[in-house]
Amino acid sequence: MRAFKGLALVAAMAGPGLAQDSTETLEAQLASVAKSAAPFAVGMGYQFVGDEPQWRVAGTQHRWSDVPVAEDALWHVGSITKSFTATLIMQLQAEGRLDVTAPIATYLQTYVGQFHPSWGEITLDELMRHVAGMPVTDGFTWQSDAPRQQRIEALRTVWELPIEVRGTQQYSNLGYVLAGVIAEEVTDTAWRDLVRTRIAEPLGMTSVGFGAPVTDGSPWGHHKRMGLRFPVDPETDGADNPEWMGPAGRLHMSIADLLRWGSAHQAACSGVGETLLPQAACLQMRASVEDTHGYGWVTQFAEAYDQPVVWHNGSNTMWYAMLIMFPESNLSVAMAMNASKDSLVDAASAELAAAVLGIELLD
Repeated sequence: MRAFKGLALVAAMAGPGLAQDSTETLEAQLASVAKSAAPFAVGMGYQFVGDEPQWRVAGTQHRWSDVPVAEDALWHVGSITKSFTATLIMQLQAEGRLDVTAPIATYLQTYVGQFHPSWGEITLDELMRHVAGMPVTDGFTWQSDAPRQQRIEALRTVWELPIEVRGTQQYSNLGYVLAGVIAEEVTDTAWRDLVRTRIAEPLGMTSVGFGAPVTDGSPWGHHKRMGLRFPVDPETDGADNPEWMGPAGRLHMSIADLLRWGSAHQAACSGVGETLLPQAACLQMRASVEDTHGYGWVTQFAEAYDQPVVWHNGSNTMWYAMLIMFPESNLSVAMAMNASKDSLVDAASAELAAAVLGIELLD
């Protein structure tokens, strides 16, 4: 996960209120960013809690295609997936089925004796805040038809070794894979089925799926090689990370559903809708501004907006997506692109948020 540079911009208030019905603003922002993003496709939008999402897309399926992306196109969201995995964990805690402060050996009884004792002592709280001392990489790149079992096999390659940097923040995909394994062990249900039945279906997020999107009208990701970006057929093995890495970063969805995801969290944390999570559980996922990393989310105080923001980005190196939530304004802003151009997306997301909030960003 890269740091979100867009929030470093300073701002001046440009108007007295929020531009909540500013579809013209959205279209103007999209037109501007589409020029910068060409020949790649972009989707972007915003949503206030209680309102319907507003979004637009631009571009073609891939850089050498003349097929335009559809309004309901699906976009790979990479590590934004971690917020889904963390939400599943918090749902299970709210039901009394696990405790994020308990040693994870409590939930991995089948494997006790296989992992080093130091692994058994870490907690889900530490895993989800990236302070458990998990390895950064795992060495596996292959696909699998049995992702649940392969998650265990991947962990077996490293969990016999002692944890050496517990307590130090070290961003790790493997930590969220392990969190997904614990959710599977507690429920005896595959992670992808948990995402469908506990999150996507109750929230009406019908576009949520797994891996690189393959539907007509959806863009292809682009792989960077020798300084150039080439389209990647979504039905080839190299179109995404291996399936066993699902809990760390393999979801795709429409821009509208990405916004609904942000708004569902905003509503739950505000206590105005608990379809997703009880308010206390939702708030527990958010770190303090000082701690930065919470459960699946990053919290910062954004001077540009004079308020805290909660966000996460994601990339499998062929796509890039950003979701930002403004708790004090009940606003969510999302953007995705079928090439990993993080600086462009970060800046454009910040500019769209400023425009919707009635703020002028200054260089």
